[in-house]
Amino acid sequence: MKKDKSFLGKLGGTLVRKKKAKDDPRFKELVKVLIDWINDVLVEERIIVKQVEEDLYDGQVLQKVLEKLADHKLNVAEVTQSEIGLKQKLQMVLEVVQELLWPHGQVLQWTVDTIHGKNLLAILHFLMALAMHFRA
Repeated sequence: MKKDKSFLGKLGGTLVRKKKAKDDPRFKELVKVLIDWINDVLVEERIIVKQVEEDLYDGQVLQKVLEKLADHKLNVAEVTQSEIGLKQKLQMVLEVVQELLWPHGQVLQWTVDTIHGKNLLAILHFLMALAMHFRA
């Protein structure tokens, strides 16, 4: 069988591999463990996360998780509806996390755009960094 060396052929192969990675039982277990951890952290807030990408992309829940773990209230608007406002809020949350986790300016594996864009890998990197920092 001849291998497809075209750009689209390679891209299609990459997409298939990524889809398989999401189906890996270890990956699913990691996502479940992180969701359970967030829900445990936020039990008093009565916030329940069911799907990482949909529930965390706007920064609202991430703000609550960070405030609870750091025992420090962030100075951001409580409710924001506009996309610009959500991104600004998310930016503030990420800046606080960067100061906490990497005070020497190391390169992070997530950005406002990747998290707001519902990039699962970026969100998982963010959550794992928080969990490791706070020894969850």
